[in-house]
Amino acid sequence: MTKLKLSGTISSDTLVEGSTYDVAAIRFHICDENNNVLPYYQESAKITCTGDIQLIGPELVPFRGGWNGCYIKTIGK
Repeated sequence: MTKLKLSGTISSDTLVEGSTYDVAAIRFHICDENNNVLPYYQESAKITCTGDIQLIGPELVPFRGGWNGCYIKTIGK
């Protein structure tokens, strides 16, 4: 059985609240134990946020070609 690993990248690790909110894109990919992206992985991930950010879009995001993603935004704190 292949061991699955979830990895991700974020467009910015610092969000600044100015005259409006700030947004970052997060991309997730599912890999095997050799760090190969699994292109046929089609399950969904439930994405939740904690702290002073909010998820933009749905909580349940399907993987397509082994990838999925979301956006987060600041909430004025």
